Amino acid sequence: MELIKAEVSKEKGSKKVTYSFEINNDVFKAYYFPGKKPALELTHNENALGTIDQPNKKIDYTVNSGTTPLKITAWLYKRSIFASLTGIANGIGIEVDGKPVQHTLASPETHINYGRGGLYILLFLLIFKSSYTYYSTYTEYVSHIIAGITSLIYFIPFAYILITTIKFKSWTTLALISGIIISALELIDYLAGIPGSITSGSGSFVVWIFIRVCVLITLCSAYNWKRKEKKGAI
Repeated sequence: MELIKAEVSKEKGSKKVTYSFEINNDVFKAYYFPGKKPALELTHNENALGTIDQPNKKIDYTVNSGTTPLKITAWLYKRSIFASLTGIANGIGIEVDGKPVQHTLASPETHINYGRGGLYILLFLLIFKSSYTYYSTYTEYVSHIIAGITSLIYFIPFAYILITTIKFKSWTTLALISGIIISALELIDYLAGIPGSITSGSGSFVVWIFIRVCVLITLCSAYNWKRKEKKGAI
């Protein structure tokens, strides 16, 4: 899959984001204005191509680069609150003759890198459970050794995911697969403890389940994009 290289810049004191890329020495720029009413402006050699203000609708433009006609496909995506928690990025997508432009939603790397956020949340869940297990065990047995050994059940996967997250750029596939497996196991472990939460009258477990499911979907989505990228399907 051929990727069109692009540069991204953001003006100080402004929300406007500029995407710049070149094809056959022609300069294309996309100005993205995020917000409640997002908009996307496209230019070719400083000449306006058009403005998109309707989310989730692909618009095609045809331009001539020298003697070669180019098909520019652009769209504006405005995510819902649920989508933002399940690995669907917000922003714009641009393709040129079917080739994705870097840093936009057309590029797999945008979605793959979104998986790193899921790993960060998973790390928080694991270190929290490790610390809580240590504290509760120590309170019961008054022994740092017993508490430490018991907390390892969560600290070991935490340390492993931490390493793969740090090396995410070079260990992307390993990090995402490991995250999916450990996230699924952690979710099952949490579900097993729900009866105790219900007995104690705590209803917060619904929120925690939602967060865990979102993390798992985020990681699965990122891995799916990585798999497609390897196969050249996109």
